[in-house]
Amino acid sequence: MRHVLLSTLAAAALCALASPARAQTGETGLLEGRVVDAKGAPLPGAQVRLALPDGSYPRLTTSGTDGQFRINFIVPGTYTVTARNIGYRPATVTGVAIRATQRAAVTLTLEATAVEIAEIAVQASPVAVDPTTTEFGVTLQDKERELLPTARNANDLVAFTPGARPGQVYGGSTAQANLFQFDGVTVNQPGRGGSFLLPNVDWIQSIEVKGLGAGAEYGNFQGGLVNVVTKSGSNTWQGALRTFYENASLNAENVNAFEQGSETANRTEVNAEIRGPIVRDKVFFYLSGQEAYTHTRVVDAANATAGDVTFLGTQAERHEQKYYGKLTWQATAKDIFNGAVGIDNVFRQRIGLSAFDAVDATYRGDSPSVFYNGSWLRTFDPSKFLEVKLSGYSGDDNELPYNGSDRPAVKILGAPGQFRNSFYTRRNSPKSFGSTVNFDWFTNTGSVAHHLKLGGDATFGWWRERRTRNGGLTWYGVPDGTTGAPAFDPANPATWGDLGFGDGTYATTDWGGRIDLNARTLNAALFLQDYIQVTKRLAVNPGLRYGYWRGRITPGNEAGTAAFTAVTSHAVDPRLGATFDLTGKGDFVAKAHFGQYRQSLFAFMFDRAPGGNVFTNIEYWDWANKDKTLLPDVNRQYTIAERDQLFTPAGGSSLFNEANRFQDYRQPYINQFVAGLEKQLTRHLKAEVVYVNRVNKNVIALRDLNVATNFTVFRNVSVLDLNGDPVAGPNGAPLVLDSIFVRNDDLRRRLVAGNTIPGFTQADTANLGFNQDLVIGVEPKAKRKFDQLQFVLSGAYPTWQFNLGVTVTRLEGNLFTVNGYESSVGQGNGPFVEPNGQINYYGKLQNYSPVELKLRVSGNLKWGLEGGAFLTYFSGDRYTPTYAINRRANDFVVDGVTLPSRLFTNVDGQGILLERKGDRKYDGYGQLDLRLQKAINLRSFQWVVGLEAFNIFNAGTVTEVKTSVNDQDPGVPSTLYGATLFRLPPRTLRLNSQLRF
Repeated sequence: MRHVLLSTLAAAALCALASPARAQTGETGLLEGRVVDAKGAPLPGAQVRLALPDGSYPRLTTSGTDGQFRINFIVPGTYTVTARNIGYRPATVTGVAIRATQRAAVTLTLEATAVEIAEIAVQASPVAVDPTTTEFGVTLQDKERELLPTARNANDLVAFTPGARPGQVYGGSTAQANLFQFDGVTVNQPGRGGSFLLPNVDWIQSIEVKGLGAGAEYGNFQGGLVNVVTKSGSNTWQGALRTFYENASLNAENVNAFEQGSETANRTEVNAEIRGPIVRDKVFFYLSGQEAYTHTRVVDAANATAGDVTFLGTQAERHEQKYYGKLTWQATAKDIFNGAVGIDNVFRQRIGLSAFDAVDATYRGDSPSVFYNGSWLRTFDPSKFLEVKLSGYSGDDNELPYNGSDRPAVKILGAPGQFRNSFYTRRNSPKSFGSTVNFDWFTNTGSVAHHLKLGGDATFGWWRERRTRNGGLTWYGVPDGTTGAPAFDPANPATWGDLGFGDGTYATTDWGGRIDLNARTLNAALFLQDYIQVTKRLAVNPGLRYGYWRGRITPGNEAGTAAFTAVTSHAVDPRLGATFDLTGKGDFVAKAHFGQYRQSLFAFMFDRAPGGNVFTNIEYWDWANKDKTLLPDVNRQYTIAERDQLFTPAGGSSLFNEANRFQDYRQPYINQFVAGLEKQLTRHLKAEVVYVNRVNKNVIALRDLNVATNFTVFRNVSVLDLNGDPVAGPNGAPLVLDSIFVRNDDLRRRLVAGNTIPGFTQADTANLGFNQDLVIGVEPKAKRKFDQLQFVLSGAYPTWQFNLGVTVTRLEGNLFTVNGYESSVGQGNGPFVEPNGQINYYGKLQNYSPVELKLRVSGNLKWGLEGGAFLTYFSGDRYTPTYAINRRANDFVVDGVTLPSRLFTNVDGQGILLERKGDRKYDGYGQLDLRLQKAINLRSFQWVVGLEAFNIFNAGTVTEVKTSVNDQDPGVPSTLYGATLFRLPPRTLRLNSQLRF
């Protein structure tokens, strides 16, 4: 019935659009202003004209009885505004910056005159405080981006936002928590969440990161909203042909022979764009295309020496194809239409290339996609505006093996080294279609001014994910290790030694792990937001957002049953904000806002629904031919019948449990409180101080309601490797686990089988019950808390601009992703099913820096040069030592007794935090990036040559280490705990050249 209710409400909202109900959109801005005389009295009936300097996008309106005027749906850019009235000298304001989703304000003063004389022209303030909204956000415009040293990845532009980074915006748990928009329409991935689209950086007119103090028109995020606005054409013909080139021979080098390092060998990019008018003042177009090739080389850790860092002869490759076209039609004085279509293809070779794995164990990526959007913007009169948008995309995201899906992979057990093929073949197909309707109405009730915003949006998503194990199984072997034994040959099982199980086993295998997910999602909402100007100084912004979410699954793995609704949820989120003009001049404003923001629904939040039949669990089978007269054939697939005949079952791993039911499912959300001060210090300088508090609520997790009685804990457990030697812990001492949990059903079976287990007798079996009751629903123990204090100083001057942000952040909890399904360490069903995941799990979370500084500066220099700089400082992220239970590679000893390996059958792969989460931290570091370029005029063309330098001081600070104590080989330093995995990239130079007109 809920979907019927939603349809009824949506229909009612559409009908309401025909009656009176912030008018800027995700791709356009709004201008409000007043026309007054020299004494400040309002001038009604004045004609106001807005246009770009070349006359593009001309708009006309007339000031009302109070002298006020309003123009909406303005394409972002820097405009000129002129006011004229009979008997008055015309006035012009130049340099009026219009930004998508934002409001600009101007006042035009006309002087009375009896004769016609030249108009008065003034320059608009390049920075201004908006006293009508509680929002705080950061916008990066195209001119500033073109002068700054920037990554060639659009999502990485988020790094310019104080207190945010691409994978964590305002405390959100990974990119899954963000809402990504392209020209104001959603492009989130319906399967895994996060962004599906990576636009070419040079398409971007502006990129905005917001979410702090946002009104009811925004939702479906717990992190931030990242909106990319693309360029449009104008009356001026413009074009550019750009090339970018990087090569390792131009760069410094900070890789180490004993680290798993990699670096860009070379990258070449060519892109072109052209834009202009089709019909002057009416129809404009923008076209762009990009081809980019990247080669990455990997350190050959097996052969490199301290004095000679060598690289593998094979490199990883990436090929990007991005093409985009946009059309803007100003059909009438009241109607504007936009349409766009694009291609975003990414092809990769040798993904996962490393010094330890064979090249044929890597895989190739195949990710073609197409996207489109369209909009109709209608101005009924200066107080009523309508926006209708449609958008969608369709694509693939595949990871394919090099040696076909019928050849198994071979892995060295307990050590790095994979051969002959990748583990899996993955084929993913995302698709999305969305629509948005917004209606804005400006009205007054007495002396109180209202800006009502009413609307709704709905996004339908389709996600098909298929994963199959190559060859039907994966082989695990170990080097023989005896004197004179032949070297380990993955193609010859005769070189694989005994695995130490005491039964002559010399090979073991994984089976299963198949995924077949066919899901559909619906994220829909209706909202009503009112921006109320109560007095000249006080504005109040109440709002309500009704959200509806639905997830459906077609049962997989050849279940042959019909699709069913797995989950539905709905909620009403309140928003309430207030602003107060402290001086009455609009230059010093206090802002406060409280709101609830729901997480969008994607398939990974309900893929374990009962009846989905999405997963097949991993099973372990040993090749246990004691006399070794029959060797495995690693070149063929074994049937299930052959498996049952030739292999011995060794248990299974419940890595992908299906829930028994949903219980108390409600869409996750955050409570957010934002308070701040915004002060315009001069016409060129503005300062902000903002405090943000966020608390996650309704965290959805896979839960075992009987988890407290289904497990038994062992204390002070020593961990040994296959040779019987102690595994080294994070401090170099033998690893002793304070606690490790085993399932009672495994413990009962071992006691019945007569195994010796310290502290237990066979009589204890009667008390070892196991009754797993898995549900998906709200987990009260899941917590995530975020506090941040921001200080931002920004300036915009005629020839240069800057932004300085200093943030202090605290992020604590026991949840890293948007739901409690996943283990932060190892594999499993999450900490609320597996108590091993609860050991030390509350503390300081990863992927943020407690103290952060960002300074970006750009502009014109002497001698015709221009450029920019980006300075950053991070005090250091948090991390925690970990161990993933591996019963086939490790022995576990309690009170001098080695526990039976099969006691750990159903906890195999589960991760344990060896210390309190986040108690260790990486070193802090600073980094300076520079860009310098010069334009050379060539008649009707301009040639721009430039150089970008990243990390110019060549800091080699370690940003990630091996935090796991698993798979350590004393003879290979890069496998040891604490080994460096990533450093800051070395000093890197990028050459660029542009030919533009």
